[in-house]
Amino acid sequence: MGAKSPGILPSWVKTVHAMAAEPACHVRAICWTCKEHRDIDLQALAAKVDPDYSLIDRRSPCKLTDGCKGWVKFMYLMGVYRHLWSYERAAIWDARDRTAEEKHAR
Repeated sequence: MGAKSPGILPSWVKTVHAMAAEPACHVRAICWTCKEHRDIDLQALAAKVDPDYSLIDRRSPCKLTDGCKGWVKFMYLMGVYRHLWSYERAAIWDARDRTAEEKHAR
């Protein structure tokens, strides 16, 4: 998994298929811009993606609130929700967001 390993993660969060096979696994998409979240249907997602597809270090444009310009990031439940991104990836995303905001402000 190389770059896709933020800290120490349980083996069952490495791919969507592994998470879908874990009965107690729950994943949530969260947007910090609109403050909305949605639970992910892992079975449905696993049916659409290849076996190695991972949510680690992945984000998507927010579709939780109409017109939101934010990004959803993914968290898994293990007692409390824990993030599925590395601090290095978060720094890259933050830099991209700042650049986009600066361009939009002009």
